[in-house]
Amino acid sequence: MSDRTALQVIVLSCPLERVRAVLAVLTERSLGEFFGDEDAVVLGEQYLAPEESFGSAEELAAELVAAAPEVAFLAWEDPRYKWLGTVFAYVPGVGQFTGPCDAQGTPLWTTDQVLGLLGPGNMLNADSEMQMGVAVFARIQELLTLGATTIGPT
Repeated sequence: MSDRTALQVIVLSCPLERVRAVLAVLTERSLGEFFGDEDAVVLGEQYLAPEESFGSAEELAAELVAAAPEVAFLAWEDPRYKWLGTVFAYVPGVGQFTGPCDAQGTPLWTTDQVLGLLGPGNMLNADSEMQMGVAVFARIQELLTLGATTIGPT
């Protein structure tokens, strides 16, 4: 049996015509069984599967993008033992980000990594901002401020 950790996802935006596809992916991973509404996605709410194998966040991210490429989401697996977690953020039309994270899905960087990305005047350039997911996380923060919204399939 492989090591296990918690898998979490927040669906941030989803066109009505993709709700069934997203629900199918979440149901397959036993995410969302705690909300009690099997016919709707709650945007902005955290779905949790408490015992998944390492690497499951990457698989979930790939499944969501394949099933519903118009869906924005934040998926991560929690750190466990001496390993950091991994976060996958995806916003259609903006980009995607993958990196190490804490138990809340917040990306983590070492001081050396950040210093290595700084350009002249200790500023981030466009390439550095892309590597750090600045545009992706700015849009995610905007979507999170909308609060929880339940949407059903069409």
